[in-house]
Amino acid sequence: MKPTTSFSRRHFLAGTTAALTVPLLPRTSLANAQLWDGARYAFLASSSQPKVAVIDVDQQRFETTLDLPFIASSIIASQEQDRLYVIDRLGKSVGVINLHDRSFLGTNLLGLTPDAAVINSADSHIAYAGREGILSVWDLQANREVRRMRNLPAMDNLTFSREGHALLSANSELMQVLAINLQLGEVVRQIDLPGTRGADVSAVSRTLDGLSGAVSLPQDDALIILNFQTLEVSKIIDVVAQPGRAYASGDGRHLLVPHHAGQAVSIISGPRFDRVDVVNVGYPVSEVVTGWLDTVAFALPAEGHEMAAIDLTTRKVVNRIELDATPAGGLVNADTRILVLPQKHADDVLLFETGAMAISQRIATNVPNPGPPIMAVDGTICH
Repeated sequence: MKPTTSFSRRHFLAGTTAALTVPLLPRTSLANAQLWDGARYAFLASSSQPKVAVIDVDQQRFETTLDLPFIASSIIASQEQDRLYVIDRLGKSVGVINLHDRSFLGTNLLGLTPDAAVINSADSHIAYAGREGILSVWDLQANREVRRMRNLPAMDNLTFSREGHALLSANSELMQVLAINLQLGEVVRQIDLPGTRGADVSAVSRTLDGLSGAVSLPQDDALIILNFQTLEVSKIIDVVAQPGRAYASGDGRHLLVPHHAGQAVSIISGPRFDRVDVVNVGYPVSEVVTGWLDTVAFALPAEGHEMAAIDLTTRKVVNRIELDATPAGGLVNADTRILVLPQKHADDVLLFETGAMAISQRIATNVPNPGPPIMAVDGTICH
């Protein structure tokens, strides 16, 4: 795994998963060509069929379809292991695909309902957790569970610390962030959040340097800054209506907060997060992705076809792009030049040039309802 830089960054996904070690089953061939280049291929799992679409982002073309034995809840790609981990929430298991030859290696039974899954920045471990209060951490090279914790509060989101020794999980019922030390195998801190118990809370986002994090409280119109060194709340920032999960720009300069009801993007910057600029875009924003060397932010719409481009220097909307449909998530590649945009209720995937601010390719797949794109090495640093 390459070091984290502005050109090569790991994507940390809060997703779903669970824990019994089961040997990998005999291989079943899926295809021939290798898919090992983590900075080149994007994977998009169908939400309605047991298939994963593979897009060659460099060549801007549809590469292949991976057929699965089940419908994927979510997927995680590993560059270090050259594997794709396909999570089956209903089956409480994870299927493993070898990206060198596209063979299905087998299934790991998890022993929990995986409501959250995340890979660490070293690309060596995946953590799975569920609402039943079980946490399972797997060593990817050995393909075995190395840590299991029970009797925890419910967990439906996970974020690794930068060094990978700790996990953070935001809990809405307790209105807390749980800090779990994986070496000790215990919860070392329950950080109280200034929100109403039972109200929504976002997953934790991490800054580039790993020293701070952020949690959004949509019903309280607040962004909570966490100090990861002292494991306490360091700042409470009042923001416009209904903030979503914050995105940390890859250059480490900004926290970008999408707003659904507020129809805006908050840009929070400064060493103490003391500058807040609000850019109104005029539509509900589902998430924010940066591109073109982190100089431009793209506000993905929660509904409608329009996507605003925001200059992060002037903090103004500089372009509005008409998409074919509402995007079903978005992901920028490692050099930040291509934004991958699947579309809701369609099998087409748009490739968008972040510098030219134009759609460069419309790729038809045979995979209906492709979900959020995943790459083993991409331009996202926020999670």
